[in-house]
Amino acid sequence: MKLDNDRLDEMDGGDIRRLRQHLGQTQTQFASTMGVTLITVGRWERGEIQVPGPARRLAQVLLALRPAVEMLHSN
Repeated sequence: MKLDNDRLDEMDGGDIRRLRQHLGQTQTQFASTMGVTLITVGRWERGEIQVPGPARRLAQVLLALRPAVEMLHSN
């Protein structure tokens, strides 16, 4: 999965869902990783609210650091 810097301002709920799935996380895990509530992740993914700029930037970092993210949620 690739997120272009030029496209970060256009990131939508579908992009967030694809990123979460790419990371192999549940909505609950992704919410914890992003520092938001489960409700917020659901609202992002359904397009009810826009993904704010800092969350878009964090999403790009998470993608780049996927191995570290996986370690955070390993049993």
